[in-house]
Amino acid sequence: MVWLLVGLAAIPSVALWTALGRRHGVRRAFAVAALVEAAGVGASVLAPGLWGPFAAALLLGATFMGLTALGLIAAREIAGAASRRALAIMTAAFGLGQMLGPVAGGYGYDLTGSFTAPSLLAAAALLVAAALGGGRATGRR
Repeated sequence: MVWLLVGLAAIPSVALWTALGRRHGVRRAFAVAALVEAAGVGASVLAPGLWGPFAAALLLGATFMGLTALGLIAAREIAGAASRRALAIMTAAFGLGQMLGPVAGGYGYDLTGSFTAPSLLAAAALLVAAALGGGRATGRR
């Protein structure tokens, strides 16, 4: 049921976040999406009962592809003439994160017997990404 919710929430996510990026600036939309995803990751281990996994599923599904799209758009905008190189670096970074994240989570579970600490660390990383990705408060990027 949880993965069904992730998938359903993901369906409109790229269109939603890129539209928000056009309207309010890509960096601002990225920062908001990272905050929303951080809330979902935190909810996965902090919210009681089924509310945690369901909230996490909806918030993750609604953001993870949008964050990727916004990150690629921002990289292209920042890089200018070197946009192909920036997109290649971003793609490699995303791939590396997809490999290292679960490994780090597994080690965190082995050390603590719980996914709470690794999940909260992931949420903290998303908060840092929101702060770094937000750019200037009035900027359009």
